[in-house]
Amino acid sequence: MKAITKLRLQYPQHNSNDFKLMQAWAKDACVDKLKDDTIGSIRNIGIATFQHLRMTFGANTVKPDLRVKQVLEKEFKLKLLSDLNSIKAVEQIALIMKLSVMECDQIFVMYGSSYYNTTKSKNKSSKSKYKCI
Repeated sequence: MKAITKLRLQYPQHNSNDFKLMQAWAKDACVDKLKDDTIGSIRNIGIATFQHLRMTFGANTVKPDLRVKQVLEKEFKLKLLSDLNSIKAVEQIALIMKLSVMECDQIFVMYGSSYYNTTKSKNKSSKSKYKCI
C-alpha cells in the first residue's frame, strides 16, 4: 500500500483510477533500475514478478521465465543468460523480427511449453540447466 501511495504522488492525474495508475507506472518503469523503482524495491519482488506486472498493465516487455530462457538456449544458443540479459536478448530479437517484445515473449513461451514438453521423452540427450517443477 505504501508503494501505491508513492505512485499516486508520482502520477496525480491517475489518483482516482488504480488501473490507469498502474498502466502509467508499467510504461515508465525500467528493469535496469529495478531496485530504485517504487514497485521493484518492494521486498521479494524479483525481476520476473516486476516484468510480469509491467506486462499485465500494458508494457511491451518480456518476462525472463523458464520457457523464454529454454528457447534462447536451445534455439539461439544463448546459454546461461542472466534474467536481465535474457530480456535484452528478446528485445533485440523482437527488433530484428519487427515484432513487439510482448509478442516475442508469447511466441517463446508457447513454443517452449509445447515443443520441449513433447520432445523431452523422444530426445533425452538434450540437457538444460532449467528444470520444470
